[in-house]
Amino acid sequence: MRFAVLLLAAGVAHADEASLAGVHVGRDTLAGVLSRFGNSPLRNGDVDELCYRSESPLEPYWVIFGSGPEGDYQTLTQIRVVFSPPPGVTCPPSARLTAATLSQAGIHAGQSVKLTR
Repeated sequence: MRFAVLLLAAGVAHADEASLAGVHVGRDTLAGVLSRFGNSPLRNGDVDELCYRSESPLEPYWVIFGSGPEGDYQTLTQIRVVFSPPPGVTCPPSARLTAATLSQAGIHAGQSVKLTR
């Protein structure tokens, strides 16, 4: 399967504007994401990540919330939106991830983005 490439030029927002579904980079934590979206396996690495997918099979997308050393592996340092399943990670569905979630964040279908701090 194809993994969507992050658009680093047009698709990066910074902390003062980086939020999705009410979750803000640089302010919210991975624990807060778990309480808001429900259980998801934590993938440890250079950046600890939680992944969720939209429930709609007609408009599928995946959101990966991450925290790295800049956030002491607790505070979010990035949110990635991709339109192909990320390899090697389990992403449970979330009713909070809808087409409206993307449009409210200014993300167009198929436009993979990385929101960073």
